[in-house]
Amino acid sequence: MARAVWLGWAALYALAVLYVSTVVSIIGFHPAGFDLAEGWRRFQTVRYIDHGSDQRADWTANLLMIVPLGFMLTAGLWPRQSRGWRVPAALAALGLAIAYVLAVKFVQLWFPRTVTINYILAQSIGATLGVLAYSLGHARLGRAVGHLHLGGRSGLVVTLAAATIAAVIFTLVPFDIVVSPEDFASRMARLPQVLFGVPGAGRSAGVRVVLLLGTIGLTVPMGMLLEALRPGRPMALIVPTALLTMTALLVPSLFIISTNPALVTIPLHAIGFVVGVCFMRWLGRQDIARLRPWLARGGWIAIPPYLLVVATTNGLAGGGWRTLSAALAERMDPNRLLPLWTYYNISKAQAVLSLTTHAAMYAPIGMLLWAIAGNGRGRAAQAFILGLVLAAGVEMARWLRPGMVPEVNNLAVGALAAALGTRLAPFLWKLLEDIVAERRAPAPPRGLGRYL
Repeated sequence: MARAVWLGWAALYALAVLYVSTVVSIIGFHPAGFDLAEGWRRFQTVRYIDHGSDQRADWTANLLMIVPLGFMLTAGLWPRQSRGWRVPAALAALGLAIAYVLAVKFVQLWFPRTVTINYILAQSIGATLGVLAYSLGHARLGRAVGHLHLGGRSGLVVTLAAATIAAVIFTLVPFDIVVSPEDFASRMARLPQVLFGVPGAGRSAGVRVVLLLGTIGLTVPMGMLLEALRPGRPMALIVPTALLTMTALLVPSLFIISTNPALVTIPLHAIGFVVGVCFMRWLGRQDIARLRPWLARGGWIAIPPYLLVVATTNGLAGGGWRTLSAALAERMDPNRLLPLWTYYNISKAQAVLSLTTHAAMYAPIGMLLWAIAGNGRGRAAQAFILGLVLAAGVEMARWLRPGMVPEVNNLAVGALAAALGTRLAPFLWKLLEDIVAERRAPAPPRGLGRYL
């Protein structure tokens, strides 16, 4: 990617961070009235505050928020030829990122936001990690992207590895790690209740079914990755491997304060792992090209159950509706109409869960559109509109349910996820076609080192 493109994305991301850091607050956009001199005086008195463990998730979120900016700035300044300029380029990117952090913190003094040395340190560490990530990992990243373009088994392995990494990260959000004896004692006291809990307890039956399927589906890419790297392993070895892997996946979450690592997820994740292995083996016996014409019929058939799942997941199945006049009579906080406002005012774990859940909910629109209509000009735009319309309909329906409020962020998430689905579906289908075409080829080298 060209330098100008990287720097352009860095500028857009910086504007988004500035918006989230100022406009999005509990009371909305209400800047204070003091002058620059007073602002500078207050900035000089910013100090370190010994926060409790309840603030650690927010501290970590501030750290992670600046990592992409450091990464993109480094990519934009990175020399393409001369190795001698790499260290100066990395230092320049780090300097720009930290200067930006300080500037945003200075501006935040005019808004009802917490400005402390803690958060300046968090975002400075995030900037450093972003710079290091590009400086040390851009060669591997370029190699992985090259394998994606190449397709076939190499592209599939990289795709599955990325999905596996994302699944592991998802289980550890929001990274508020136990770091003190008090944290450890509190976590251990709560663990028995957490470990023997059931995901989705207290939710409707439909939502529990969706959560169950999501828990299983989370680890399907892991099983597929194992079969891609080490094909043909006996099932008697795969099942204990799955159980051991899922147990190992659960252990780190025991020391994440805000997570709820239930023991029941171990067999559920193991089922997903085994399903991934079985799917890869089934795929190797199929003639994918002959299945493509059936996708259109399957796409039409899948629409009603898909809409039913969307309605059930959003709590729209059943009765209990209220009239439009009753909904209009209930006052709603106008700040909820601000983009990202809700994400800021809920826990970081809830925000990530909401974002990923709704993205996964609306991406099938683009996939179904591709399955039914195939590739074509403007297909992403069509999916974008369909995702926007369905998301708007769902949020309007939620508004008419007692105790529910519409979420403006879901309109953007639904539209963008649906558009992405039209890109993702043909990409994945091409990978599957290539895998089947390569099934008679010699077994590829084992290990991820060849691909990353």
